[in-house]
Amino acid sequence: MEDKIKIPICRKRGRPAGSDKTVIGKRKKKRTVVPFNKKSSKEKLSLILPWLLHDIQVLEEKQIELTDLLPLDKIDVGILEVNISILKSFFESNFWNQFKGHINEIKCNAK
Repeated sequence: MEDKIKIPICRKRGRPAGSDKTVIGKRKKKRTVVPFNKKSSKEKLSLILPWLLHDIQVLEEKQIELTDLLPLDKIDVGILEVNISILKSFFESNFWNQFKGHINEIKCNAK
């Protein structure tokens, strides 16, 4: 009887067995966050335009004019880190130059 082989005790390691399942037993979905610079241009525009405009519905009717823009103090400083050239198609040429002037003012105020 002393010849019985003893199985070594193995400690469990890693995550608990049910950590990849929800309360009702379904697999959890993995959330992936895409950095801003890797998003498509449509996704970037949908994020940038609310920083600048009073009302997004303006885009369906006409091009953006300066009266549609938020006041300078209300525009988010995050616009400085974005390539604003993707917005050029939404502006007429004379308003585009004025808009770039507004962005420059925001840069000066942010420093």
